[in-house]
Amino acid sequence: MDATMTFREMNLNAFSGKRLPHVFFQPRLEPWYDWHKTFGNLPVRYQNLSLLGLLDDLRVSMRYTHYYTEMPYPVVQHISPQVRVHEKITGDEKTITYETPFGELTETSRLTVDKTWREVGFPVKQPGDLKKLRWLIQRIMYSFSEESWEQGSQFVGARGEPQFWLPKSPYQAMALVWMKFEHFIYALADYTAEVEETFKVIDESYDQLYAEIAASRKPRIVNFGENMHEHFLSTKYWERYLIPFYEKRSSQLRKTGIYTHIHIDGYCRSLLKYLKALPFDGARFHRQ
Repeated sequence: MDATMTFREMNLNAFSGKRLPHVFFQPRLEPWYDWHKTFGNLPVRYQNLSLLGLLDDLRVSMRYTHYYTEMPYPVVQHISPQVRVHEKITGDEKTITYETPFGELTETSRLTVDKTWREVGFPVKQPGDLKKLRWLIQRIMYSFSEESWEQGSQFVGARGEPQFWLPKSPYQAMALVWMKFEHFIYALADYTAEVEETFKVIDESYDQLYAEIAASRKPRIVNFGENMHEHFLSTKYWERYLIPFYEKRSSQLRKTGIYTHIHIDGYCRSLLKYLKALPFDGARFHRQ
């Protein structure tokens, strides 16, 4: 085996099942570096090093192009001019309001101690808001920016195969982005048909994105950044809503030679029996 193999080459070999010269270690150190740099707590050895300098000093690989790197995210969201969007920042609170023919949707975020906006108030607060959300999502489109990907690829260099994560599956988008989970799970039980129609609209909004990524063939590995946790679903919902989406979208990419992996972010004992049959080339487990 070639001991001079780059991390980028090793990254692809790991997904293609080829042998590696040593253990391939690809930790996500970016948030650690950013936090300690922000608060002036970096160890003396790293105080004058950039993020890339830190990774090179530790001799570890790098995964994502846009994660705490100031590089652009290759997935671009386009909101139609038909949608009037109002953003207001007051102190450490930010509100974004979307006007729809059926009423407004407003989300609220708070600025954390590490200067990151965290969503604390979700746009959809009751089943009556679902009609508004569908109208909004039908006017949101996602596309793939080869230029942004190339910029990130050059930044990562030989440290790893440049990767990015995709927008969340319809179920996870509703459970984590558009609705407070408690409200979502009750709506799914009590207004099943309407929530499922919303799932369909979210999925359709991704059509152009997946088609462009598949046609580009520049990304070699992409992540389904689901932050999956079994407390957010039952195995019934997993089989009904998640697996079909994964089979559809992952297969769409894998047909063009793109490797895929999923991010499982919490407890997953009830999901273990499904992992071997999932349509991904890998699974990443993250416990905090």
